[in-house]
Amino acid sequence: MHRQKIHIQCSRKDRIRADVVNIVSEIIISEFANMKDNILIVVGGPGGTGKSTFSRELSGALKNSSILRLDDYKISRSTRASLNIFGAHPQANEMELLAKHFDMLSRGESIEKPVYNRDTGVADSVEEFSPKKYVILDGEVSTYSDFSNLIDFSIFIDSDWQTQLHTRISRDLNDRNYDKEKAIATFLHSNIREYEEYGASSKNFADIHLYCESDYRLTLESMSDDIYKKYKSLFNGEFLRVGLRGFVLGITTPFAADGRVDKGAFVDHLHYLHEMGVHRILLGGGAGEFNLLTHNERIELLVAASRYFPGYITYNVTSFSLFESIEHVKVAEEMGADGVFALPPLTPVAIADSVIKKYFLQLYEAAASNNLTMMISNNPLCTPNTINKSIMRELPEVYLKDSMRESDLYLVTDKYFCGEDRRIVESCKNNGIGFISGAANAVPELYLRLETALREKNKEVCNKLQNEITGLQYSLGEGGIVTHKKIKMEISKYMPGYPIGARSPYE
Repeated sequence: MHRQKIHIQCSRKDRIRADVVNIVSEIIISEFANMKDNILIVVGGPGGTGKSTFSRELSGALKNSSILRLDDYKISRSTRASLNIFGAHPQANEMELLAKHFDMLSRGESIEKPVYNRDTGVADSVEEFSPKKYVILDGEVSTYSDFSNLIDFSIFIDSDWQTQLHTRISRDLNDRNYDKEKAIATFLHSNIREYEEYGASSKNFADIHLYCESDYRLTLESMSDDIYKKYKSLFNGEFLRVGLRGFVLGITTPFAADGRVDKGAFVDHLHYLHEMGVHRILLGGGAGEFNLLTHNERIELLVAASRYFPGYITYNVTSFSLFESIEHVKVAEEMGADGVFALPPLTPVAIADSVIKKYFLQLYEAAASNNLTMMISNNPLCTPNTINKSIMRELPEVYLKDSMRESDLYLVTDKYFCGEDRRIVESCKNNGIGFISGAANAVPELYLRLETALREKNKEVCNKLQNEITGLQYSLGEGGIVTHKKIKMEISKYMPGYPIGARSPYE
C-alpha cells in the first residue's frame, strides 16, 4: 500500500535548491537523532532529474555522510545491448549485489564496490567503500521495491519529460560521446519505456517527493503524512499544504487524428497546467470523456498523470459495473492517485436509493482501505440516478461534487464542491469548500484568479470573475452546455498543436 501523501505548494517562484536541501536534511537529522547505526538514504527517480547534484548538496548538509553512486553496479554494456535493455531496467543492474551491499552498509561494514569503466563498458575493478552515519544511495533503481526493506529514508526526484530529455542529451553528448540520435533513443527506452514500467510506481512508497523544475529549481512536491505531521513546523508561510479544497480542474483527453489518445499532448498539457499554478486535477471526468475511453486508456492516462503532474490527483472510477469500479480503485492506489471519484450507478432507468447507498458504501470501503479520499458526483446529464440528503447522511466521509442547480445538499455535508460554473461564488458562500470545472481547461488562469479571490474573500473581484466565467460557459456551448471540441479549440490557442478532436457520439 502506498503512503498517504501530503502535497506541498511552494508560494515563492524564486525558491532555490538550498532551501529544500536544508529542510530535507533537518528532517533526516531529527528523524534519526537517537540512532547510532548507519542510516541508508536513497535518492531515486528517472534519469536527468538532478539526483547526483542533490545528493552532493544533501551530503554537505548532513556532514557525517558518504555517497554511493549506483551507476557502478550496471552490468556490462555489451550484455545490456544484447538484451536491448537500458539503465532503468532491473536486469541492467546487479540487483542481488546491491541488496547484499545495502545490508552490509546498514550494519556498518565496509564493502568492495565495483567501479564501472565507461571506456570498456564493464565494471573491471573494485574499491573499498566505508560507510559513515548517513549513507546516501544515488541512482535510478535505489527506490525500487527490491530494496524497500533495507533502507531507512527514501527521496524521489521527478520532473517533466522535457527537462529529463534536455539533461540526458547534454550529458550523453558531452560526457559520453553519444551522437544525438543515440542520446534520444536511449532517453526514449530508459526514461519513457523502462522507468515508467519499473520505477515510476516507487514514488508511491517514498518519504519525500521533490520536483525538479525546468530551470533546475527544486521544490517540495509531497511527503508522507507522518513525516509532515512530525515536522510541519519547518514549513513557514512560503510552503502551503495542498489538500482537496479549492479549485479542481477536470482535465480534457486529447485524441490524435487516428482517434487514439495523444499521450504526448496530454503530458504537455499537464506540464502547462502545473506551470500555471493548477494544483488539483480530476482525471476522467466529463471533460475527459471517460465513458468513451477503454479500460486500458484510462489506466494509461492515470500512469502519465501520476508520473508528470506534481499535485493532487483524483481519478474517476465510474464504470458500468461495481466490480470494475472497485478494480479501478485498486489501480488508483497502485498508481499513486490521491483520491477517487464516482457517479451513481450508470443504469438506463432510476434505481432505489437503498441500492445507490449500498453501491457507494462498497466503493467507499475500497477507497478507505487504500488510503484514498472519495468524491461522489451528482450529475443528471450522466445518469438518471441522483444523490439526495438521505444518501449523503449515510456517507459522511465522502466529498460531494454537485451539478444540480436547485440542490441544497450543502446543508448536510461540509465537503461540498460546486460542479456548475454559473454558481461557483454562491456555492462557496454557503457551505462549499471548492469547485470543479472542465471549462477551466479553456482559460485556467481565470479560475485560478477566482480561487484566490474566494480564499481572500474579495467579494467585488469574486462577482466580477463569476460574470466572466458565466460568459465563457455560454461561449463554449449551446445554452451553456460546454462541448469538448470547443474547449479543445481554446486549449490549442495557448498550446499550438493540441488536437481538437473529440470522442463523442454527437460531435
